[in-house]
Amino acid sequence: MPFYQFCLVMFECFLKKIKRPKTNPSLKNIYLMRKIFISYTHSDRSFARKITNDLRLHGHKVWIDESGINIGDPLIEKIRQALDSIDYVIVILSKASIKSEWMKRELDIAFNREIEEKRILILPIVIERPVKLPGFLKGKLYGDFSREDDYAEKLELLLRSLSNRYM
Repeated sequence: MPFYQFCLVMFECFLKKIKRPKTNPSLKNIYLMRKIFISYTHSDRSFARKITNDLRLHGHKVWIDESGINIGDPLIEKIRQALDSIDYVIVILSKASIKSEWMKRELDIAFNREIEEKRILILPIVIERPVKLPGFLKGKLYGDFSREDDYAEKLELLLRSLSNRYM
């Protein structure tokens, strides 16, 4: 449901002096909008764009480097600012990404924050199998997006995971 429709529903509820409907799942998603950082390597850009678009369509605010960094911006500073202000980091794991030094830096910042805040911050998703998971991610359940025909089902699980977590 677009935001303007949500505002109209809320205004109508206010005028009628009734509470927000609790059973409407499209309203629920607006209240559970998350700020998400997408960590990926550039060889996985097409998948990163796809999942970014799908998450945005479901009301989440997604930070991805190609829309969050402009020419001339200080890279490390912009990435650090983004990582400090998000709710979750979705890590796109592939054979190429686990070798990426940039991803290792991003994950290091996110993992330290996860420890400090004592909450789940990093949500790993695998887009290529087999892939050797970094040590600290081995104990986490990951989303397996390695099969294109399972994409919609796995996206639904990811969205459910985002909406079921309380900050």
